[in-house]
Amino acid sequence: MKKLILASVVLFALIGSASAVGGVEWNQVGTEYRAGSAIATDFCTFNGSSCAAMAGGSPSFADLTVTGTATINTLIIDGAAVGNIQLNDNWLSNDGGDEGISIDNAGVVTASSTFSATTLTDGTASLVGGSLTGVKLGSLTNNGFVKTSGSDGTLSIQAAIGADEVSIATGGGSPTVDQVQEYLDNTGSSGFFLGGALSDGGAGTLDVAAGSGFIRTTNDDNAELQSFKWSASAGIAVADDTTQYVYVDDAGAISLSTNEFLEAPDLIQIGVVTDESAAIVSTFSLGVRLEESIGQAGRFIRRVHGIIRDARKGGLIFGQSGDANRDVSITAGTLWWGRTEYPFSSFDTSGADTFQTYSASGQENAVASQFPNEQFDSSGTLTTMANNKWANLFFFIIPDNGVVMVYGRSEFNSQALAEGEGVPSTSLPTKVTETSILAARFVFQKSSNTAVISSAFDTLFANAGVTDHSNLSTLAWTSAGHTGTASNLAGFDGAGAASEYTLSGTGTVIPTTAVTTLSSLVSIGTITTGVWNGTAIGDTYISSATAWNAKMDDVVDDTTPQLGGDLDLNQFNIELDRTPTVDDTGNGFTTSVTVDTNAFGIGACLVMATDGNFDTADASASTTAPCQVMAVETGTGTKKVMLQGFVRNDGWAWTLGTGVSNFVYLSETLGEITQTAPTTSGAQVQIVGRIISADVIYFDPDFTIVEIS
Repeated sequence: MKKLILASVVLFALIGSASAVGGVEWNQVGTEYRAGSAIATDFCTFNGSSCAAMAGGSPSFADLTVTGTATINTLIIDGAAVGNIQLNDNWLSNDGGDEGISIDNAGVVTASSTFSATTLTDGTASLVGGSLTGVKLGSLTNNGFVKTSGSDGTLSIQAAIGADEVSIATGGGSPTVDQVQEYLDNTGSSGFFLGGALSDGGAGTLDVAAGSGFIRTTNDDNAELQSFKWSASAGIAVADDTTQYVYVDDAGAISLSTNEFLEAPDLIQIGVVTDESAAIVSTFSLGVRLEESIGQAGRFIRRVHGIIRDARKGGLIFGQSGDANRDVSITAGTLWWGRTEYPFSSFDTSGADTFQTYSASGQENAVASQFPNEQFDSSGTLTTMANNKWANLFFFIIPDNGVVMVYGRSEFNSQALAEGEGVPSTSLPTKVTETSILAARFVFQKSSNTAVISSAFDTLFANAGVTDHSNLSTLAWTSAGHTGTASNLAGFDGAGAASEYTLSGTGTVIPTTAVTTLSSLVSIGTITTGVWNGTAIGDTYISSATAWNAKMDDVVDDTTPQLGGDLDLNQFNIELDRTPTVDDTGNGFTTSVTVDTNAFGIGACLVMATDGNFDTADASASTTAPCQVMAVETGTGTKKVMLQGFVRNDGWAWTLGTGVSNFVYLSETLGEITQTAPTTSGAQVQIVGRIISADVIYFDPDFTIVEIS
């Protein structure tokens, strides 16, 4: 018996042509296959080592039923229709396994895995013509989708569905915005919706957590809005004593700036950080979260209103314990910055809560639990108040539940004056100026355990009027508004307090006219003329009536003052000016002499001649030395000379040293002085003074003379 083996063969469609099976040529004769005289009476499948009979005996080619697994390299059906191939819930498979293509009884085709490049592949192959219904696709590479393209009904596999592939409902007028992407571009906003938390990175640095959001790639409100992510960033340096705003751009780069208003479609603000003295003291999120805002609403509100209290919810009202503990309390409330809500928990320093205090010099206390009641800020220095004085404390709230107190900058005589002090606006920490809201003012009197509290949310801190004259300051008694009587005079008591004094005794006070009658006076000022105790004012009371009438105000006005007797210094001193400010001047002990020769001018050393007059001195011989006086006037004749004192000459250029290097000597050059002692044989070595500065000496001639041998 011969068998037709379906293994690596080509089967023709039984139309009378010869075929080769297993290397043997078979021919159709009627309904038989023959190889020579042998007739194939059965079919089998060949698994490589044996042939298993196929069910059915002599096959009918109208219905070819294959059981088991048939290995066929190529199956060609040619010619007229020969009927259907029945799979019986089996698969068309490359390796005979249960995968590939299956067709159910309803004709639905199922592909069990990814299409290969020879069938349907993402964006490459397509099905053309007719309609494709009831087709089940298994997993497609890149989670793609099938779409039509062109007018011929071509179906193609795409990698992903883009927002520009999805239509939105449109009305009349043929609108151009008809896709989801266009809707996002025109109505969406840059912002973040996940991550971006800020935290202290240590040593004055900031850590930013990874996050994601939507952003545009250019600074254009209508540019494509894209979903993006940024990576975590650690150890970002924050400049000392600044408040910095944290931004992320479309490339995911984190940056810091002191400018709060840099946000743009391609730059998102995600938070704020504050550094004080190389330490991070405050971090919290800010910016536009997409779940809180559409478009620019959040940015607009933040820029227009800054930090505000939720007035509808109320709260944030300050209180005090009213005892020696001086505890501070605040009721719960809510702050808004833009459209970001910051709940504020109730606050009470009688428990674990504390606040920070600041003067113009910086932080004074990082963990204060009671309000101070004895000091005010005097130009950055905390200064103890005078008794009974009043001062202010200003309290600020930061959205991250922080509370800061700032000292008032002055002390006052009354509560009313203290209430007129403005809120400090300079030398404040940036967390106060940039990230806080004024909440309350405490007005207190020195050492008092209670304060008068005003809420900034319902009280305008305006200057109060002064109703008590004693509260006025820097107002002279002669200023407009002061009045008096003939019997009452304004003055000050021994402690400096303003007082009124009542005149007693006889007489009339007429301020605008001359005094006609006085009695019982203990002392008087200047009297120009008249009678004193019945005696005419004249030489009886002063040495010269002419000098009296000259009315010399002080000694500066008299260029030739004279003493009437010896000058008693009364244990005091005569002080000389060691730094004359004008060239060729001096001050000290002087006299007037006759000068016969002086070619050098002011500062020339002079020696007395045999006639008692003075000539220019030099150290070249004993006949021209020593220097006895120094000229302080030019020329000859009767001239003023310095005996001892300070002299300035801008022509000098002394080198200031130490010890003997500061001595000045009489020079061998006529009239001059030098810093170098003479060395020529026969020269006279005389110290005439010492150097004070480059152009000033103290002239003090030493008459101990040494002659060079």
